[in-house]
Amino acid sequence: MKKAAYWFFLIGILSVIGCQRVQLAEYRKYESVAAVPRISVEEAKKDVDAGIAIIVDSRAESAYNAEHIAGSIRLPSGSADDKFTAISKGKKVIVYCSCASEGTSSSLAFQMNQKGIANTYAMVGGTHAWQTAGYPMEKSQ
Repeated sequence: MKKAAYWFFLIGILSVIGCQRVQLAEYRKYESVAAVPRISVEEAKKDVDAGIAIIVDSRAESAYNAEHIAGSIRLPSGSADDKFTAISKGKKVIVYCSCASEGTSSSLAFQMNQKGIANTYAMVGGTHAWQTAGYPMEKSQ
């Protein structure tokens, strides 16, 4: 009887732990660039810190080298589709640029989405919002 109680306890604990995993949305092809979901810098930072998201810089090489979000991947807007192989398919993909309207970042997030990468987001406010929030930036070596 004790053995059965142990197994029920263990299954219950594992169920609770399993329910706390972050569930990513299933792939959905966006209808337009305007349909790309936006994400705040606070939410982006939380997701990156939790390891459930990667952050992608859509700016030109010179802007990236001057300063970029710490840990970001440089993948400029308009990149060839074969560059998307470096993007993790099991995480949120948060794209940023330097414009306040998310023009470049939403365009790249849309391009990635159209090529089958789910969970792409444009970060609201870009680099300025990230810096204003006091989050880390770095320069290329």
